[in-house]
Amino acid sequence: MTQVNELLGKYGNILDLISIIIAIIALIISIISYRISTQKADLFLTYQVYDVNKYNEFYENDKGIIKLNIDEPIKDSLRNKDGYVVTITRPGSEITFNLENRGKVAAKNPVINFKFNNFELSCFDENDWQGISHNHGLGTWSEIRWQPADNTVIHKGIPKSFKNFSFSKSIIYDNANIEIIISADNANTKSFKIPIEVNESNGQ
Repeated sequence: MTQVNELLGKYGNILDLISIIIAIIALIISIISYRISTQKADLFLTYQVYDVNKYNEFYENDKGIIKLNIDEPIKDSLRNKDGYVVTITRPGSEITFNLENRGKVAAKNPVINFKFNNFELSCFDENDWQGISHNHGLGTWSEIRWQPADNTVIHKGIPKSFKNFSFSKSIIYDNANIEIIISADNANTKSFKIPIEVNESNGQ
């Protein structure tokens, strides 16, 4: 009888130990799952500015100025202010944008919103881009949005590139800028402005 009690005691201790180990494993899994669920993507917009001295340099978010070449100054009779028409000549009318994810997890369902202030966009690539605000009678746009189909993700180290984004025939006024909002399902929303200027190297 004593031997039976000793065996039962040993088995009881083993079961207690197994229960403790299972509880520790469950706790570790719970902590890992929580850390994964709270990790966020971190999105940046980088862009290459056309400038004869800095052609290969990329800026990020609001750290640079977009400079565009122009063909001629114009007088906008409707708005009663002076502006400039962006040249159709490449590459002085084009910018390359990259949407980069520097977070630890993939960015799910990313969205980029461009709102143009004191600037009128003449045309845009409609592949996943949507016109939001159209200037009727002028044929230009004041706001567009990149919002691809569901389940689109941006992985770390694999940016989404918008090469040769054309501003050809668009109109620049004084104090022009692009107001940008970047968001994703699992990323903090970012908003900033990029100034737009006439490229002095091309002259007025």
